[in-house]
Amino acid sequence: MRYRFLSSISILCCTIFLTSCSNESSISLSSKSSERALKQISNAEYLVSYTNGLKPGGYLTTYDKEGNVLEKASIEGQSIITNAKDEDTYYFSSSRNDKHYSVTKQGQVEAISKPKNLQNTNSGAYFIHAEQGYVFYDMNIGILNEKDGYISELVYKKKGETQQHIKLKGTIQGAHIINNTLYAFSQTDQKVYISYIDLSTDKLLKEVEIPNQDVLFASSFHKSMFQIWNDKIVLSLSDNVDQKLPTRLVIINPNNGSIEKEILLNSTQSIPIHLEVINNELYIFEQTGNIQALNTNYKTIKTYSIQETSAFFNKLDQKGGGIADIQIEKKKIYILYQYTDKSARKEKVRGEIHSYSLEDGKKLDETTLMFNKHWEDITFLVIDSDK
Repeated sequence: MRYRFLSSISILCCTIFLTSCSNESSISLSSKSSERALKQISNAEYLVSYTNGLKPGGYLTTYDKEGNVLEKASIEGQSIITNAKDEDTYYFSSSRNDKHYSVTKQGQVEAISKPKNLQNTNSGAYFIHAEQGYVFYDMNIGILNEKDGYISELVYKKKGETQQHIKLKGTIQGAHIINNTLYAFSQTDQKVYISYIDLSTDKLLKEVEIPNQDVLFASSFHKSMFQIWNDKIVLSLSDNVDQKLPTRLVIINPNNGSIEKEILLNSTQSIPIHLEVINNELYIFEQTGNIQALNTNYKTIKTYSIQETSAFFNKLDQKGGGIADIQIEKKKIYILYQYTDKSARKEKVRGEIHSYSLEDGKKLDETTLMFNKHWEDITFLVIDSDK
């Protein structure tokens, strides 16, 4: 059985770059609290976003473990496909307009602000991330002139401080912090870059081009293809043009930008949908349902697959299902399977969240997601509650 990661395995070429920005008119976002609140969030197991690709508007919805809807808050997001969280807040970003949201542990829903001098700039975001007290996301600007080519703004803010932003080449796929330097991964339709930003001065220190043989790019912008591991930068690059070269992990020394090692995955069919560092081991989650874990010596210490029944596989096929989101929490893998077939749209079942053991892929639990309307894009976060 091959899982599909919905809308994620993309040829990152000019077509995507030219169509990725929304044409919807912009409404200025405010950092002030709205009246929207999910007051029962402490009783929830999951926080789920529902949006569509061609029209703004959707919901942030809380569910208990049995799949009961607790509450829902309307939002103006459009095509939310990425999310993040830190110790006290949940974040959702829209890829087709500039409506991004945070939800506090108390359930307060707030619009995420933009820098003052970019208030009139209308753009979506490929990613949002929270790390070391910072929250950062991208503004997918586009082609403003022939000289600069395709550009994006990396927006970042440390809690309690002023929001900053910096212009980078291409589309920004992710960012991480090492020793007060922010490392951002971006790519154009031809090249791949790592940019260094000094968080003390908010200045771009340098930009390093990563050789990609003109065909190797991130296989997905839904989840992370970029991690910091053992004080090294790790990129997963796949042949998104010819599908001839195998996917490889590129290990980069952040001090000088040099490539220290390339680890080839098994074949062109090994396409990661997510990388995550857990207990200093690198876990590679593939679209086939296979999982591979590497130690800091770059040796594979285990491989396994998530365990599902043939009956579920058949149901997934019948409903045009695929993986819409994946989260790793407390030694568990959570996967959201979204149903997309026309027959499934007539029903209220939007999909299912299944949990598996991170140790061996054994299935642990499942929750059916019911909602009264079809939605094209669904993501979720596992609620950290005190209950």
